[in-house]
Amino acid sequence: MTAGTRRVRSRPLAYGAFWLGISVAAFGCGDAGSPTDGAGGSGGAAPATLEVPAGTEIGDELVVMVRASQVGGAWDDAAQPGAVVSFVAGANVPRDVILVGGFAAEQRASLGPWDGGAVTWKLAGEATLDAVELSVDPLAAGLPVIALASSEYASDTPLVAFRQGDELEYVMTNEDGGTGLLPTLLVARWGRPHDIEGLFDVVKQTYQGPNHETVAFDGVYEGSHPRLRIATDNGLVDPEPADAEATYRVSPMPVPFDDGPTVPRERVLDDYPWLVAAGWLEVAREGKVDPHGGVDDSTLGALSAYVFVDYSLTGGATASFEVEVDGEWYSSLGIYTAPSTLLDAHASGTGRTAIELPEGRTLTDVAAVRLIPAEGAGSLVTARLLAYDPESYQPVFGGETTAAVDVDPAIGAVELEGL
Repeated sequence: MTAGTRRVRSRPLAYGAFWLGISVAAFGCGDAGSPTDGAGGSGGAAPATLEVPAGTEIGDELVVMVRASQVGGAWDDAAQPGAVVSFVAGANVPRDVILVGGFAAEQRASLGPWDGGAVTWKLAGEATLDAVELSVDPLAAGLPVIALASSEYASDTPLVAFRQGDELEYVMTNEDGGTGLLPTLLVARWGRPHDIEGLFDVVKQTYQGPNHETVAFDGVYEGSHPRLRIATDNGLVDPEPADAEATYRVSPMPVPFDDGPTVPRERVLDDYPWLVAAGWLEVAREGKVDPHGGVDDSTLGALSAYVFVDYSLTGGATASFEVEVDGEWYSSLGIYTAPSTLLDAHASGTGRTAIELPEGRTLTDVAAVRLIPAEGAGSLVTARLLAYDPESYQPVFGGETTAAVDVDPAIGAVELEGL
């Protein structure tokens, strides 16, 4: 173990279970000192205090960075899914940093405006924490605080945020409602079991509420920070009452991500293996995966069975993608072949889709990739083939084409060069 690093083990929680896709009681709960204070062991009876940076003034935006080189457990293990580092800054509502078991990670979270009070933290679960550090960052102003406030709607966990224009997009571990009711459709349509939602517009001060309605925020602020809570089983939100109780509240600092007009927002996953893992391990924990299933059933296969296509289509064209393996072609549509219906998995615009391969076959077995036009005419501006290593969850790239391809049902299938 390197200097300045210590392993913290913690005692079981004394209160009952609450579902974050797992039981909170499974995390355990312990109190720990700063990773550099030399306290060691499982910590004392009180949370540790962080030093506020010199020169910090009342109202300055506090941000915490947590760097973990190792986290105990695994996200698909309901008994030990990972760890949580909880923070309290003065009289602000607590914030939590949720760490996915089995992975190193560095995460930054807003703690709200400083009111002059102490900033304390404690660890629930087991993790090797290399750093827990405070800073002042004006970019944290206005970030929502999202409460996971009821067992009914707490299983899909927002772990990462990024900014798209004025809107904050959140990446959640899964989507239990909406398209997520059909996991294979979710993966065919979006190329991920995760849910990515635009939840809050920081300029217009609007949020995406139930039924995907855009609503003006009229709830409680903490300084400039709107307080929201997960309100539906597909991860949409509404205002959190001032006196509401929540087991967890998250306020992740947006990660750097420049999607651009031809880059799907799913690429934000590629920089964070622990985030990729959380989505796939959660659907496995929820019984939505059959690692020995077929390509034509309604159950997800293992991550190792999938290849993914990032695409950008213009002109209103819709299409599907197919890969050739052992002389057979396998489609991104899966069992969802009917265009222009609620169960339509055809690709359009800019996005990512997934293709399940026969058991035992992987990206290295793909001999060719082709596009099948469906409705409308336009162009395929770019396409990229990739998969994920099922052990490290790092992306593995299979090729990319940036030469525009005409997409027209009258032309028919087009084999894509470079993939």
